[in-house]
Amino acid sequence: MKYYLDDLYAVKDIINNKQVLLSATDTIWSLVCDAMSEKAYAAMQKIKNPINPSDHELMVNSISQLKKYIHDIHPRIETLLLYHEKPLSVYYRPAHFFPGHLKPSAGKLAFRITKDPMLSELIDLLDRPLLTVPAVSKANLIPCSYEDIDEDIIDKCKYIFQTGRHLQQSMQAPVLVSFNQQGDLIFHRE
Repeated sequence: MKYYLDDLYAVKDIINNKQVLLSATDTIWSLVCDAMSEKAYAAMQKIKNPINPSDHELMVNSISQLKKYIHDIHPRIETLLLYHEKPLSVYYRPAHFFPGHLKPSAGKLAFRITKDPMLSELIDLLDRPLLTVPAVSKANLIPCSYEDIDEDIIDKCKYIFQTGRHLQQSMQAPVLVSFNQQGDLIFHRE
């Protein structure tokens, strides 16, 4: 098994080398790679194929970083993101310069500002978002604990990034919302 004390600089090197991590996020266990790299996305597809575009989630560490990639953040949503304590993912239309491998047919991607301090620091070191998709579970359920993850997936990942969490800790999928022009929320997952 690949259990190490998490060294953020080593994890940064893995991401920069276009490899895939298995990581405890602030929600569920996920496959994680460089969101802007098509090569990293191809490596992720070798681990989990097919990847449903609706499973894509881009993780940033602040509203200011989110604004680098999104141009239409409604003020109500910005306020919600600032004060919402639990992990919250929001569908947005990304900026025109986003790589093609991240553009789902509906034209929207889920973004989340991570609440996890280690993931936030890693994103800060990288200065770009991370792409996450749920790790495949043994029963095709949401991988809320490490024990839920298929061993084949574990073996194919370069590194297991624990982010300071105990491997047995159970987590939940984030709330997923979008919003209309008035800033009213539409819940896709509660």
